[in-house]
Amino acid sequence: LGRVIARRGGPALLPTQAAVHLPIATYLVGFGREALLPETRLAFDDALSRFSPDDFFLLKERLEQQAEHLSFNELIAQIRLSAYDPEVFYRCAPHLLEQVGEGLPSRMEEVLHQTLERVWMRYFHLGEPHNVPFQIGRLLDAIGYTAEALRYYERAKARYRPHPMIELSIGVCHLQLRQYDDARASLRACLELDPKVMQARDMLRRCDAAEARAGRGSEAR
Repeated sequence: LGRVIARRGGPALLPTQAAVHLPIATYLVGFGREALLPETRLAFDDALSRFSPDDFFLLKERLEQQAEHLSFNELIAQIRLSAYDPEVFYRCAPHLLEQVGEGLPSRMEEVLHQTLERVWMRYFHLGEPHNVPFQIGRLLDAIGYTAEALRYYERAKARYRPHPMIELSIGVCHLQLRQYDDARASLRACLELDPKVMQARDMLRRCDAAEARAGRGSEAR
């Protein structure tokens, strides 16, 4: 292809190292074979030659194999290195959830919150099977951002087929926010999808008890 472009009078910009998985080149037509184009060459070198997508792909593969052994900061660094790629985030999400379950300092919770916002900014739903908004919601829920988590669960529900865990998560968020009618509706929807989800039945009982306590409290006042 480079020779074809050269015959048409255009230079070819190639990486300095051979690619393993993702060959990359830039072909320029209409400038003349001897065109220097220093700024274009510098941009190519910065973006595609010094650290190429192929380099990142190789590194990503290795990091994914070791993800269960990575620390919180290392997982976040992997997501940053990918420019907050939702696919990379999705693969890191279960391991991040484990780290959150062990407890995080408030500073790290804020780092996670900012990371999730940036991942969402890069997300475009194309019908892929990986439910990114649900995973974002789970992590927000785990660090106490209940109202935000609910919004992501609702986005997951709107984009994917009905699933009992989505309805359960929505119901639990509504319960935590003392939105009892909405909580019941989602928990019942969960049971309609899967009557075996005992947590939904337990949450319905908790919902009734919490609303009763709230009613008694308002009467006492």
